[in-house]
Formats: sequence, C-alpha cells, structure tokens
Amino acid sequence: MAKRNKKKLNAQLNDNPQILYQAYGVLRGRLIWTEDNLAGLILTDDTTITISGCKAELMPWLNRRRAQLETESHLWGVYPRQDSMNELHLTLATRTLVAPPLAEDNFIIAGRVSAPPNGQHIFVEICRNRLSRNQANRNSEPTSFHLTIKGNLLMAHVGQIWRLQCVRSGLNIQMYQADHLQTSDMHSPDFIEFHPTIL
Repeated sequence: MAKRNKKKLNAQLNDNPQILYQAYGVLRGRLIWTEDNLAGLILTDDTTITISGCKAELMPWLNRRRAQLETESHLWGVYPRQDSMNELHLTLATRTLVAPPLAEDNFIIAGRVSAPPNGQHIFVEICRNRLSRNQANRNSEPTSFHLTIKGNLLMAHVGQIWRLQCVRSGLNIQMYQADHLQTSDMHSPDFIEFHPTIL
C-alpha cells in the first residue's frame, strides 16, 4: 500500500506544470570561434559572452555553417551559467528557427532560493534534468547549479521556489517580475521525491 501511495505522490509532483525548474534565454548574435573551438556569442550591442558548452547534436550543423554564422546574427536558445566569479557563460541549446518562446534578451529562471536576498541580488539553485537510467540505478542525487540574478526580492526566503522573468543587462541577468511557486521543505518527502525537468 505504501508503495502505491508513493508512486501516486511522484506522479502528482512530476505532472504539476506549475513547479518546473528552468534556466533558459533567447539572445541574438553571431558566433565566434577560436581556432577550431566555438568560443563566444557577439550580441547586437557588441557585448561578447563566452560559450562554454553546446548541445552535441547542434555542433555538426554549426561547423558546416561556420562562415555564415561568424558574419550574420541569428536568434539562439541558450542556457545561462556562471563561473566562480559570477561571470555569465552560455551553453548553446538551439538556433531558433521559428518564433522563440521568449523575446530577445529575455530569460526565464525558475529555481530554489539558496541564500537570503540582499536587496541587490537573488541567489537561485536550479536542479538538473531528470536522472538518466544509469544514474538512477546508482542512486545518484540530481546535480544542480547556482545563478546570481540582479534584483530586489526581499520577501523571498531560503528554500522557496520562484519563477523569475528576467532580461539581459550587459553581462548580467536582471529580474523584472517574480512569481512564488512553492515553499519547499528540504526534509519533506515531497521535496526529496521531486526530480524536476529543465525546458
């Protein structure tokens, strides 16, 4: 009986469209390479952001069109990341061939508040995708990463899950709207059993 209830609880949590960890944005720019490596994205205002990763299935397409992509701007779907100095890096997700889900320079960040907001920054932890079958068999915990977002969200508390609508401001991500999704309890079964998916 307990196992059935547990499965039912997991299904409810995973199927809930309101609770979904995300870190995704849309930027317009042209790609640059350093020798044979994809190195960065030069945006329309001449801001250069480092590209530290790319979806494997996208790389052959990029290599075939390198000459065009170095001279022409395109819309790109990107995953934001930060290094130890909080400098913005991107993982290239896709070229947006149709109308993007977000306006240019906009980001959706949905994650767990990981430190008390200080009036200038919001510190957010984003969980990774669902575990692969091999990882699940090893009882691995889902990994996560952290983002520092500019903005004032003093009403937020550590552990709460918020969806932040953001816009790029130079090399920073600036929050302009916030929606509280859930107050999570790190010690509750609900939180432990929930494995979110990044879009």
